[in-house]
Amino acid sequence: MRQWEASDALRERGYRYASDQGRRDASWWNERDRQCVIVISNRGRVSDVVAAKPGDCGQKDKKDNTGKIVAGALIAGAVVAVAAASAEDARRKEEAERRGEYSPAKGVTCWRRERVCNDSRGRSEAWTQYEFPAPASSSPRR
Repeated sequence: MRQWEASDALRERGYRYASDQGRRDASWWNERDRQCVIVISNRGRVSDVVAAKPGDCGQKDKKDNTGKIVAGALIAGAVVAVAAASAEDARRKEEAERRGEYSPAKGVTCWRRERVCNDSRGRSEAWTQYEFPAPASSSPRR
């Protein structure tokens, strides 16, 4: 997951950016739940999200919030799970692009190198002709 995607996900869950925790880390605070999490990233991608103490987000620890830290860890785990799924999707997409594979519609897969398309029933002449039309004849007509 990219940093901006994690930021959007945290904002949707009521967190606000608190501060930088170093070159690659940023803390996020949820005032309603009094939860702090630290987003750890590497080269613009989130590698982990960890629950932290309110002081790590510049807040005073008003009471024992062990339960809320556990809840924060669960939220962090959800963000990391989304990040892992996003990374796997990106890897699959990159691999498909490397093979020249793409999908012009749901249930249809085409391969550029082979100039062929398949649908759920197998090879699809209609999709193949649509995606890879025969080149126009270059010889002049008489």
